[in-house]
Amino acid sequence: MVSMLIVEDDVAFATMLKTFFEKRDYKVDTSFSAAEAFKKMKASPFEVILTDVRLPDSDGLEVLLEVKSNYPTAQVIVMTNYAEINMAVKA
Repeated sequence: MVSMLIVEDDVAFATMLKTFFEKRDYKVDTSFSAAEAFKKMKASPFEVILTDVRLPDSDGLEVLLEVKSNYPTAQVIVMTNYAEINMAVKA
């Protein structure tokens, strides 16, 4: 079973994503801020991190950099509801 962390400040959307992936046999946890996500990553490894670009205390690129620096085998997917081409290129 693949372990996944969803980092999304929209509680309803995070819950929908969690339900979707759990139905597909993923083990899913959620965080609603980058700080909460970093604490959870330290406590338990995740194979996949799905993060929003816009978070209340950070952004998805900081999450991406933290994961790649400290958990190099984890895969990161950065998502957004906004047309942010510059952010996509940086990621």
